[in-house]
Amino acid sequence: MKMRSRDEYGDAAGQIEVSAPSKGHVMIKRENDANNTFRPSDSPFTEYEKEQIAMRKNMERLKAERLTREAADPDHPPKPKKRRKS
Repeated sequence: MKMRSRDEYGDAAGQIEVSAPSKGHVMIKRENDANNTFRPSDSPFTEYEKEQIAMRKNMERLKAERLTREAADPDHPPKPKKRRKS
């Protein structure tokens, strides 16, 4: 089997060219749905999203408190984490 060099394939081998839609381009439904998939919505947060935001804020607060405690007492090493026996 003959191996081909990159030059035989051209400089853009393996690359996909994506062009911007032209001025008169009308989006088809599939393109419109794809663009709307990741668009932020204006709808209120669900209960799950509210819980996730609250938990993330709490984790950040606890981490900041821990780092403050560790910085205030450099001679005292942090407690080792307890590991479960398997």
